[in-house]
Amino acid sequence: MPSSKALKGLRFVALALVFATGVATGGVALNCLNKGKDEQDRINENLPNEACSQLLFLPCTSVKINVKDLAGSAIVVVLGALLSVIFSVVYMVLPRLHTFASNPSKLKFVEPLSWAFSTIVLMGGLIPLTVFFATRKAGITVMLGDLKVSTQIIDELLVILHEQTTYKHIGYLKPLVIVPWFTMFFSAVAGGLSLLYHRQPGPAMQQDGLLDNQAYRQEKFSRLKKIGLVHNSIVSEAVFVVERDTTSISVGLEDAIHRLDAVQSHYNVRSIPQSPVVE
Repeated sequence: MPSSKALKGLRFVALALVFATGVATGGVALNCLNKGKDEQDRINENLPNEACSQLLFLPCTSVKINVKDLAGSAIVVVLGALLSVIFSVVYMVLPRLHTFASNPSKLKFVEPLSWAFSTIVLMGGLIPLTVFFATRKAGITVMLGDLKVSTQIIDELLVILHEQTTYKHIGYLKPLVIVPWFTMFFSAVAGGLSLLYHRQPGPAMQQDGLLDNQAYRQEKFSRLKKIGLVHNSIVSEAVFVVERDTTSISVGLEDAIHRLDAVQSHYNVRSIPQSPVVE
């Protein structure tokens, strides 16, 4: 089994890839929604008058476009990608909090299960989305008064407008089918890595979690160190002042003693009587 640090690094990389591909899936889905709406508006505007008048010599009364099969599965895929993005952000942030850093076992069961859930949701949407993309096309219903226009004629009307309704021939739909597979893959990888990570022995996980909280401990230690340095500085300054004052007093006392000795020697010399000189 890989070491604790290696698993932690691989897990973080997997979470980052899940986040990136999940955001990309959301961007692709939004692009498909905008372009699909523009294409539907174009068909609704041009097919009844331009195409019908050119082919049938009469304007069509109504046009209905049905893409519920593809849209339904696409919504499930986007929901799964959104869950994966949320989980990736949560599991990148939570281990750095002090509560979870000191006890990573709190996520032991929740994290793998959440990844399994998001992977299942993505798979449940991707399988029908891929099948519909490969085999179906948008359903278009054209009415000419009370008469329903046949599918063959509708295809000819779309040729006149240079429009395409077969899903696999629509370029902007292809990324919607491809990108979410990467999100699902990295979600499954993140789930597997989180399971391995949380199955490590308790002390190793606790040590790993405490390492994640190293910044907090270093900051606390630096504060204590600063307080200790200030205390040592104050004590050193006090000792220096005492030593300086003691030295000054000692020097003053020695100087006074020397002066007293000098005075005493002077008076002693003057008090000694002089002997008379005998010739």
